[in-house]
Amino acid sequence: MADIQVGPYPGMMAPDISALAFIRTEFKQFELKSMKGKTVLLYFYPLDFGYISPTELVLIQRLKREDDNVVAISTGSPFAKSAWNSAKLYEGGLEFVDFPLVSDVKQDISESYKVLKEGSGYTFRTFFIVNGDGMIMARYENDLPLGLGITESQRVYQKVSTLTVHQDPTLDSGFSSIRLFQLTGGDRI
Repeated sequence: MADIQVGPYPGMMAPDISALAFIRTEFKQFELKSMKGKTVLLYFYPLDFGYISPTELVLIQRLKREDDNVVAISTGSPFAKSAWNSAKLYEGGLEFVDFPLVSDVKQDISESYKVLKEGSGYTFRTFFIVNGDGMIMARYENDLPLGLGITESQRVYQKVSTLTVHQDPTLDSGFSSIRLFQLTGGDRI
């Protein structure tokens, strides 16, 4: 039985990221600290040219707003990311997403975020929402055959962005209000 990996979780500072990335049309060094002061959606996915990941990344691209900050990370090479980003959708490609596709070939980023599937060389599907101070506000993780809820990641991202901008101490649950009743007697509480 594998050991359960610990952290980082909400309330903890996000480990720094420094790695080569394919961004739009070129290779660049990416530093997470360059996004200080901004809310960031970090999306870990298992493989470039996988069967679920392109659908999720293209949906993120379509749902994101102009000023949203998205960073996608996998253990694939920067060259695979370049080819994947320029490939057409019907070929299993991304057809030019505009956010960084970070290459974690050394697997040190995946290890520091504790999302590396032991013995596999690739990551679980995971997203983190990191606030402008570098603190993790949310973490969602699924095993490989299950896609992540991209619309949910966008909803949480927008809530954290609103919190950061307006300094509102509460986050809406996203659910409509529910009347609660005690189990004995049906009195409202």
